[in-house]
Amino acid sequence: MRSKRGVSGCYWEIWWLPGDFAMQGALREFYQELLAKELSSKKLWNAVVGWLCRRLAFGTLDIVARRVRAWIETSMSVSSNKNFNMKGQSMVSFGAVMDVLAGERRYQDKKHGPLKDRPHDVGGWLTIMRHLLARADKAWAENRDDRDALDEIRKVTAVGVACMEQHGLVSRAVKSTE
Repeated sequence: MRSKRGVSGCYWEIWWLPGDFAMQGALREFYQELLAKELSSKKLWNAVVGWLCRRLAFGTLDIVARRVRAWIETSMSVSSNKNFNMKGQSMVSFGAVMDVLAGERRYQDKKHGPLKDRPHDVGGWLTIMRHLLARADKAWAENRDDRDALDEIRKVTAVGVACMEQHGLVSRAVKSTE
């Protein structure tokens, strides 16, 4: 966003870069080159900030640390597949998601004890899931940071898995094409 020029001939400009998905032009090309080099997140971010600073003049570059942290961690933890989410970011592989959920289930069993020692009816599991989803909503609304919300979503998803472990699975019915 650029202001109208003042009497002095100067203007101010705001750049908003919420993540790598918003990069365009030369910055995006530079970023793609850096990704190919498989740098650490710190080196990658320092290179991007350096690139921006060398090309900006007569002003300051304000960076919101929370967004930067989330962007770096998200960008550097994704798989190398070529699928993209709605923000244009690389998507994590299905296998990686399942590995994280399995790890969360192990953590839950260690923290709360095995399922046989803490049975719930389906309604009880749903109540726990609603509680965790409310925490995810709150985390996202207060921080506008997907990371905290995704932390809660991992927990609620693993609780759903625990429910199915205890009560069984219902497979999706395949409709016949008549």
